[in-house]
Amino acid sequence: MIRLTDKLVVTADSECYIVGKPRHRVGKGVEMQSPRYYPTLAQAVRGAVSTTLRQKVASEEITTLSEFIRQEKQLQEEFTKRLEDLEA
Repeated sequence: MIRLTDKLVVTADSECYIVGKPRHRVGKGVEMQSPRYYPTLAQAVRGAVSTTLRQKVASEEITTLSEFIRQEKQLQEEFTKRLEDLEA
């Protein structure tokens, strides 16, 4: 499991990459809340960026279009770099 933010992780199975919010359940380990499934890691990263931006807009952490664009670029670079580092 790869933690992207406080609220999002990426995991995978034999068929796809799964992005969602981890939830610890007593006796059942970790499960994903609101999972989204992607065939490639690149698509999973784009989905994680979109979800994170949506969360920031909803919490009013982002309130302008220019801030949205700035953070979108920053998150895309950050998530891609993290995953590239893991693949190296």
